[in-house]
Amino acid sequence: MRRALNFAIDRRALARLIGGPDAVTPSCQILPPGVPGYNRYCPYTRSPGLAGIWTAPDFRRALRLVAASGTRGTLVTVWGWTDDPTLSPSVVRYTARLLRRLGYPARVHLVTHASLAHPPPRVFRKIQLIPAGWGDTPYGFFATWFSCAGGTSHGSFCDHRIDRQNLRAQSLSATRPRAAAALWARIDHELVDRAAWVPLVNERGIDFVSARVRNYEVHPYWGLIADQLWLR
Repeated sequence: MRRALNFAIDRRALARLIGGPDAVTPSCQILPPGVPGYNRYCPYTRSPGLAGIWTAPDFRRALRLVAASGTRGTLVTVWGWTDDPTLSPSVVRYTARLLRRLGYPARVHLVTHASLAHPPPRVFRKIQLIPAGWGDTPYGFFATWFSCAGGTSHGSFCDHRIDRQNLRAQSLSATRPRAAAALWARIDHELVDRAAWVPLVNERGIDFVSARVRNYEVHPYWGLIADQLWLR
């Protein structure tokens, strides 16, 4: 079912809901451009190619996966936020409509961020699907969301082998950064293949600068490199 949703979702349509092409770009993977281990990868697209670019949803393949899963007809509650400036209720409602097209009765449940700050564990066990935005190092991405003891995974994903690989990559990062990056890329692609998430978009930053600014430099992930600027 998770793979079916990855194939069915129209990332370009969601990009428009989230802010348009100036604000976000479609993505199929967990790590964003600019962090160690990023190697563009997208198996969840129509006619996937070596370039790893998302082009269009593959709804027919998604329907075949739903049929093979035997889960058609399962009620799915899509949680979302009433107070998130990026992940608006329109994103959640789009996802619920898509699930209905795939054969799942779907309903929307909107909450505030504060309501999920410190709830009892039983609340998280009820959450089937919820949008999230995140920025971190590669180690932080995997340790936070895909670790058996991850701070925000709440037991939804646990693979001790991946935990060990992530720790190994972190230990290599200072002395053998290329080896660390290769290991993080491997983890990223495996999690994508296992459909642990439904990645949607990468955010872009928009900077407004004075006409006097020269030597504007930007990192693809961290944004403006302020110490490279000078004024005319």
